[in-house]
Amino acid sequence: MPVTLIKENEKLSIEIDGSTFYYRRIRDVDFANIRRKHTKRGEVDNMAVGLEVLENYVVGWDGVTDPDGNEVPFSRELIADLPSVIQVQLLNRINADTTGVNVTKKLKTTPTP
Repeated sequence: MPVTLIKENEKLSIEIDGSTFYYRRIRDVDFANIRRKHTKRGEVDNMAVGLEVLENYVVGWDGVTDPDGNEVPFSRELIADLPSVIQVQLLNRINADTTGVNVTKKLKTTPTP
């Protein structure tokens, strides 16, 4: 399977617990810049790094609901309100697709208009 360049307009998807999340892969240089931004005196704030990655690389969702069962439109500001286990799964997917681990199990890619 050929190597696929990372493009700004790509849109990959993953289904987690009946909800679909749309994301794009992160370039190494962008991840390094985010990590550097959240490093003080040699200590990395991994929670801040993860949240910034999610806020910038998760680009949509379907089937996410509020506690009353009402579907909630996607908003970057609401990403922090996702359960931590879902945030971790999303971060793992973004990382795995970026490093090529899932290259043989590639999810559908939908170009953004």
